[in-house]
Amino acid sequence: MDITERNELIKSHLPYIRMVANRYKKLVDVDDLIQEGILGLLRATDTFDASKNIKFLTYASYWINCYIIRYIKKDSKYLPMNDQDQFLGNRESIKFTELEDKLIYRELQEKTYDELTKSGVSTRDLDIVLSRYLSEDPCTLQELGDKYGVSRERIRQIEERMIKKIKQKLLE
Repeated sequence: MDITERNELIKSHLPYIRMVANRYKKLVDVDDLIQEGILGLLRATDTFDASKNIKFLTYASYWINCYIIRYIKKDSKYLPMNDQDQFLGNRESIKFTELEDKLIYRELQEKTYDELTKSGVSTRDLDIVLSRYLSEDPCTLQELGDKYGVSRERIRQIEERMIKKIKQKLLE
């Protein structure tokens, strides 16, 4: 593939790369993420096999996401990398949902108890999330259910609702 073809390919896929990079704009400079996404796109062009009957963007999106998430993990002081994350050939090495969860927990750590309660979060809901994820000895659903006099399922629902709220704040 010559330089002009590569440039056209990058231009045509840049909106997708920008969309992926904007998901993490609160953590790292978007321009850096876009550069990493372009590197992922270039990696995809080098390794793409058209005989496999897969659309190029489907294949490239994996590499774009891998490069962006690897950069976030490498750049962020809150998200430690392990040796497996260095090797991008293993699809199991980068778990996108685990990364999102770590980003949510980081957001919680950065907000003080007062800021979250001022934003309309009840102290009970906040205590549930903090007890489940940010304490030295995380509580089980049953322990929290007994503490608040509700079922484990209700605690799980509250936890899920809180995580959705925090994810929305991250994307703002």
